[in-house]
Formats: sequence, structure tokens, C-alpha cells
Amino acid sequence: MRTKYIIPGLILATFLAMGCYRKQDKVTPAPYALAGKGGTAKLLINAKHHDYTLDSCTIYLRYDAVEMPTIYNWRFDDSMKVKPQSGGLYAIFDSLKQGNYYIWAKGWDPNYAAVADSVIGGTAFKVIDTVTRTYNITVNTFRVNAEP
Repeated sequence: MRTKYIIPGLILATFLAMGCYRKQDKVTPAPYALAGKGGTAKLLINAKHHDYTLDSCTIYLRYDAVEMPTIYNWRFDDSMKVKPQSGGLYAIFDSLKQGNYYIWAKGWDPNYAAVADSVIGGTAFKVIDTVTRTYNITVNTFRVNAEP
């Protein structure tokens, strides 16, 4: 009696296993998003040193980068001095596309007397979508010639 059910069951299982095979199509990945001008994102960037917003600072922007440029390729794609706008001291970069950006700030903190005490700092940032959006970014800086 068991054989009566086992043989048709094995035949049915074989048909089901053979019928579930699907041809695997190759899926091409989405093209890599190159950062740069021509998009809808807007970056409002300010620089701070010990919670003091720097008013004498230049913000540099490098497109399609996640780390600071090397000494052999010290090039940035855009730069702007901070100025009073949008209710604070900002450098505003608009019309940016989706992708990776490296932001570098260099300035001077008037709370320190020596002119040689520049402050610098940088951070990586990624615009993750193509929706019109404003990003408010703060770059924290540190003293270049700090004494131990």
C-alpha cells in the first residue's frame, strides 16, 4: 500500500522540481553617480572651532571624493568664502548632483592671538538621492600650530 503512494509522490515531486526552474537574467547595476554640478542638492556649510563659528574661513569642495586629496593631487573643484547668508555664516554650494563630496575648511580663529594659528578641518559627505534637498553641514576644525 505504501508503494502505491510513494511512486506517484516521487513522480509528482520530480515534475514540481523540474517545473520551478527559471532562467536567470543578468541584472546590470545602476550607473555610478558622479558628483558635481547639475543636480538639485544644496549644501549650507559652516566651520566651527571650539563651538565658535568662523567668519574668516574658506570652504573647499571636491567632487567624487571620500578623502582628502593627496599632496600630489591637491586640487579642489569649487571653493567659497563664508559670508552672512540664510541666517548664519555659510558657504552655499547649490545645484549639486548625487554622489560623494569632500569638504575642506581653512580659516583663522580670532580668539587666538597668533596669526600663524590657522584652523583647518575636513569631512566627507554623500548626497544620497536626487530629491531637491538642503543639507546643513558643520565642519569641525583644529589648530594647525597648537602647542602641546
